[in-house]
Amino acid sequence: MVHVGDLFETRCTRERYQRSLSEFNGLPHPVIYTPGDNEWTDCWSHNGLKPLDRVLGIHGDWHDYTVDRPLTRRSTGQPLDNFTRLQVPGSPDIGWVRITVTPDAAEPFAFEPRVIPFWR
Repeated sequence: MVHVGDLFETRCTRERYQRSLSEFNGLPHPVIYTPGDNEWTDCWSHNGLKPLDRVLGIHGDWHDYTVDRPLTRRSTGQPLDNFTRLQVPGSPDIGWVRITVTPDAAEPFAFEPRVIPFWR
C-alpha cells in the first residue's frame, strides 16, 4: 500500500504519528508512506521550524556510499548548509542505510550504512 500523506489537518502531535504508525503496522501488507503537504509545511510551522530549514535528498543508484552538501549558493559559491545529499548503492543486495532524524540537533541527520558482508 502507498499512502501519499496528509495524515491530519491540524494538531501535528507525536501521539497522532504514533497512532498512524500503529494503524499502518496493523495492516497485513507493507506500507510506503510519503508525507503530504500537511506534514511537510503545516506541522513544521507549529513547531517553529520552516519546511525547508533542513532537507535530505536521497539518490539510490550510485556506486559508493556518500554523504555531502553538493549544492552551492550562486552569489557566493558556498555550500547550502540546509541541504544534505545521501547517495547509496542502487541494489538492496549490497546493503542499506539506517537514517536517524533529530530535528533539534545541529546536524539533524545521522547515517549508519549497513553493508552486506560479501561487498565489503
